[in-house]
Amino acid sequence: MLGLESITKEEINSLKRKRYTPLEVIGEGNTRRVLELDFNPLNKKRVAKILKNKDEINDNSVWVKISMSKQKGDPNNKELLCAGKIDHPYVASIIDTIKSNGKVMNIEKYFDGDSVKEHVEKWGPIKERFEEVSRQIIDAVYYLNEEEGILHRDIKPSNVLVNGKSVMLTDLQNAAYIRNIADELLPSRGGTYCSHPVKLLEPVVKGEKSKADKKTETYALGTTLYYLLTGKFPFDYNLTYDKDGNEIKVDDEKIKVSLTRNGKRIKEVSVEDHEKEMKKRLKEIPWQYRNFLYRGMSLRDKWKDYSVSDLKTDFEKSCRSKKQLIWQQMKRKTRLALGTLAGSALISYIFGFGIGSALDPRMAPPVSPTLQDLLRNKNYEYVPANHFREIDEAMAIEMLKPYSKGLEEKLESNKKDIDNVLKSARFITRIHRDVDKRILNAYILSCVLENSKNLEEITLKEERITPFLIPKYFIQVASAEYPVNSNSLDDLQKIGWTAKYLNLNYNLKGDLADLYAETVCSKEEIAAAMQRSGSTSYFPTTDSTGRRIYEGYRTFIPYEKQRIIDMGSLLYLNMDEEGNLQLGKLPKEEIASEQVKKDKWRVDNRDYLDNNKPINGLVAR
Repeated sequence: MLGLESITKEEINSLKRKRYTPLEVIGEGNTRRVLELDFNPLNKKRVAKILKNKDEINDNSVWVKISMSKQKGDPNNKELLCAGKIDHPYVASIIDTIKSNGKVMNIEKYFDGDSVKEHVEKWGPIKERFEEVSRQIIDAVYYLNEEEGILHRDIKPSNVLVNGKSVMLTDLQNAAYIRNIADELLPSRGGTYCSHPVKLLEPVVKGEKSKADKKTETYALGTTLYYLLTGKFPFDYNLTYDKDGNEIKVDDEKIKVSLTRNGKRIKEVSVEDHEKEMKKRLKEIPWQYRNFLYRGMSLRDKWKDYSVSDLKTDFEKSCRSKKQLIWQQMKRKTRLALGTLAGSALISYIFGFGIGSALDPRMAPPVSPTLQDLLRNKNYEYVPANHFREIDEAMAIEMLKPYSKGLEEKLESNKKDIDNVLKSARFITRIHRDVDKRILNAYILSCVLENSKNLEEITLKEERITPFLIPKYFIQVASAEYPVNSNSLDDLQKIGWTAKYLNLNYNLKGDLADLYAETVCSKEEIAAAMQRSGSTSYFPTTDSTGRRIYEGYRTFIPYEKQRIIDMGSLLYLNMDEEGNLQLGKLPKEEIASEQVKKDKWRVDNRDYLDNNKPINGLVAR
């Protein structure tokens, strides 16, 4: 605390006349002091922001000199134009103004907390409360930009106050309504660490007009959130006095300045170097936060219109991604625990499956790596999948026979699309040798052959990529380091992501049909189907004696998705190891005996009412 020595008698008397008792100076910036007050009528604390005298201002900073130039006017007057009309819990608003010695003193509500910069310097980065604090800061900027049409133009860690409950975005002395912002030679802006280097810094050195916009707000917001999480600024751009620099005019004075990056003079900002450095910096933070921070701080034209509204949406998605990952890990640990004999017996008792099924090791869900584990490991290890469990292969094949009818005609009518996707698949498997050609080719051909309007509606509703049903969420998470727009992928890129997603869903205890089911269905769909069927296998299975049938969860999967899984399985069985089709391996559907057709129909339709009635030599469960 700095005492009251720096406050003039006239200023103190002006405050007292309005029943404010000055207590002490609690902070100061380059151009203003912050004075703590006691408001006598309500016995509440307030703060007054008082402009320093010109001889007290240190203009060693280029930006301080620009901010205090005559064309900028009194910062408190400018702040009053915007902040006087603001009503938001996370944005400082002016509740009173007092004139003294030709200056305006703005009175605000007291906020008991430190600036983010002070907090980080004292206690370190805010990691545990990052989402909570970031959400409030984003809400504050969103309110200004989108609801009030105001640009703050000085978002930085020292202008955000934080305590154990909430935040407060302060210092609106550079704020302005978007409709009133015009191109200027020396536009108002805040600390250069958070200023957009191309839109705001470079034009000053070149003597060109520029102005702040919504992208400059998200850039400043992104750098502030990065600082919040790491305690460091991601970039070091600055405007400095330089006798060999470019000449600019501030009021009637000419000064020479240069643009620097990491302490070195640069003629202009290199977008490529900026992007490269940013990707390096983003590796230091958790993967789920990289997407929105990358887009906010990127200088590429692709993200030039990225607003705080877009950032807010992406931020919420990243928070959901983290929660989903935690939920998946919890489910995985639970499934591991329930995979024991005691756990299986308990589940069997609850759902009435019987002790016999509880003791069957096939009822224990497969254990697979978590999403985080797989994304850390870029070299996915491939282990050849079984076609189907050997003892049940014949039953599965009987169920797939109907799909062989008219298959050749289907392939011929879709020949152009098939040739294109197989060409892309060959390219992918040449580059990524961990991808199994046979599994990939069978799956993508199935998606092409079984594509329909109903399926397109499903992909739209579930936010999946047409026609390969890869969740957009997966692409967003996996590409967090180098963000990818999932809505503008070409066929080659789609197949590449399909191959990666197939690898992600692979597990040693599952068979091919289960792998395809994991790919096209959500975890919730599969869990519900397993619960209803009482089985963890896609196709019906038999016990070790071959005389008891366990119903598969296939019939509880949505019809359109079931067709893709079945067709993919059939195509796989009709391919060689290189993924080339060899039709004719399976008998035609019409050759199957009437008894087999009847048995298959009964399995499909869950006709297990008579537990003792034999089905083609097997006892129904």
